[in-house]
Amino acid sequence: SYQSFEAIQWFTKDSFLFRFINKSLRTEDVEALFHLRYFIVDLCTNLKQIYDKNLELYQDLFNPLIVYRGVSLPEKDIAQLTNLIGKTVSTNGFLSTSIKQELAQVFAANVLFEIEIDTNLDSVIYAYIAMISAIPEEEEVLFDLGSRFRITNVRHESNIWIVAMIAIEEDVDPSKNESFHQMRQYLTMCITKGTLKTEVLFGHFLVILGADKIAIDFLENLLENPAVLSESETLGVLHCLADLHVEYNSDVALKYAVEAFKLHQKLDYCSNWFHTILETISYIHLRVGEYDLALNSLTEALKIVASTNLLQIATIHAGIAFLYSVQNNTFYASKHYRQYFEIVNEFCSSENSEEAAEKHTILGRIYYYSEKNLPKAIEHFENSIVINNRFYSESHVAHRTAYDLLGVSFYALKQYNMAINYCEKALRLEEKNDIGKNYQMIAALCTTLGKCYFMTSQYNIAIDYFKRSLKIRKRKLWEDEEEVIEHNYMISMCYYNNALNSLALQWLIVTLEQYEKRFFIDFQENI
Repeated sequence: SYQSFEAIQWFTKDSFLFRFINKSLRTEDVEALFHLRYFIVDLCTNLKQIYDKNLELYQDLFNPLIVYRGVSLPEKDIAQLTNLIGKTVSTNGFLSTSIKQELAQVFAANVLFEIEIDTNLDSVIYAYIAMISAIPEEEEVLFDLGSRFRITNVRHESNIWIVAMIAIEEDVDPSKNESFHQMRQYLTMCITKGTLKTEVLFGHFLVILGADKIAIDFLENLLENPAVLSESETLGVLHCLADLHVEYNSDVALKYAVEAFKLHQKLDYCSNWFHTILETISYIHLRVGEYDLALNSLTEALKIVASTNLLQIATIHAGIAFLYSVQNNTFYASKHYRQYFEIVNEFCSSENSEEAAEKHTILGRIYYYSEKNLPKAIEHFENSIVINNRFYSESHVAHRTAYDLLGVSFYALKQYNMAINYCEKALRLEEKNDIGKNYQMIAALCTTLGKCYFMTSQYNIAIDYFKRSLKIRKRKLWEDEEEVIEHNYMISMCYYNNALNSLALQWLIVTLEQYEKRFFIDFQENI
């Protein structure tokens, strides 16, 4: 019978299990991963325990440690590896290697990976497992899932391709596969420290995979069985559900956020993170345009965040400043932006840092919202992209945000072709996002693109974008009546400009009916 401490033995003795787990991780098969969740966690835990126990021994015996893996690859994949020299790659599953080159070459039909590990690194998780492997003669070194490597050379020797790689630290170059980077962080930080149950971890993993609806069902089922969860785990589930529902139903999101807030108040030992739920509540109010309530929550968060957590304090100041900016309160916006910069400048003396990129983004927002200086805003948004290119792949949220901001800035400048270019970039990346789509951003981008194409007399394309925006708002978001009226009116005008008068009239009638209904409700509320 299987026991948790035997995960590595089971993994090495059964090649089907090895292939099945790695395939499930690679294809993000949610159902399979659910059934495998305990075993995957056991395997990660066992690897981390062996790594921690033997790290000093590895450092004494090997510096560096060289391991090998032989595989068979098609020519097109080999050509792609050649193009990746100097770039970072990551594994979606567990990587099996051997310290014996001659043994790895037996498995190498045409490619041999030669991996160098600096044993002084402390965030590359691997373990020499020969002593507990079902096949000890393989002298196996097993890497944790999501491990990262930089390809340094690809050469052809003696009828075989040698791909040289070095293992790299977590924070050297963010992975092209954000979901497995985050999954590995959860496994390392939570499971190996015993701070989260496997069920809760699996819920987080579903979120990371972008399976929001499945994650919601799974986590809500957990809440229905309170005996399964500790209070701190319940708090984490409530917070996660609040974040998930923001995209679909702001009322439900707020319900979970308030429940989390009340539980935070009860749990003194979680007080260091009390401010995070207030920030979530603020974000929910921001998403529905309730700026005063959003501001109140952030102001409370600022009061209770630990005085030593300076970067978090800076982030809250930036959020408060942004809220004042969108309400055209430039005095208080400037005040909080100054406080943000005073803190950040202490940590960010170099332009070559992620903080510097964020600083340019915030400066751009200041010039856009407070100063109304669009060219200056664009300059800072472009600078943030240049800096972020050094740290992130194009799919990272930092790039999507910058492209979005550049798009609306160029639209405001009436440079519609430039606006289209950046908005379509942001839209393409957000729609490909596998971590959890921001439907609010997608809807807003479709609206901006609709307006740009309208202003350039490309009415059919404009209609498509306006309808896409309406569809997303109806299915994924709360419906803002004023925005719906505006979209319907713009569609009507597109048909009118295309000389399709009957369609224009139909959409105009719908617009007028909605407007009259809205006006009547407002009138009733005010009498």
